[in-house]
Amino acid sequence: MGKDGEVKHRLRVNYTNRSPATDKYKSRLRLYLPFGTKLTRVLWGAGDMTKEVTSFVDYGRSGYSWMLEINPKEQKTLVLDYAVPIKLQFDDGKAKYRLDIIKQAGTLKDPFDWTIAYPINYRLVSDQAEAISPQEQTISTDLSRDRSFEVEFKK
Repeated sequence: MGKDGEVKHRLRVNYTNRSPATDKYKSRLRLYLPFGTKLTRVLWGAGDMTKEVTSFVDYGRSGYSWMLEINPKEQKTLVLDYAVPIKLQFDDGKAKYRLDIIKQAGTLKDPFDWTIAYPINYRLVSDQAEAISPQEQTISTDLSRDRSFEVEFKK
């Protein structure tokens, strides 16, 4: 969360190819975000894939798609930076932000951590989060089902 209410996200997804085979695992990833979201960076391991991403609009959402490859027994982290097209709106000194995560079909119970970093002039009043530092808190759960999180800030 920025001091002027802008909202940016960094999504990290850890991948492990546990296959004993010698072939690379290849998959086309599709990411659906709120309409108008701007994807600013895509890192796959140490490589920048931002220019390889295709954008589209589907189901009233902004979508992004690209190919991932991972060798057997290899681990890689996908890092995505993006900005949503909304700002926090403070009414009577309070603002709420909601994050909805749709469960990935075919997965069981992936762990999920949402770390919220915010400026010193905000105070997080939500009781879902656990303090990491004065301007950073986290919510930990799993993605065994769709999840919705709402946090409230005061100025």
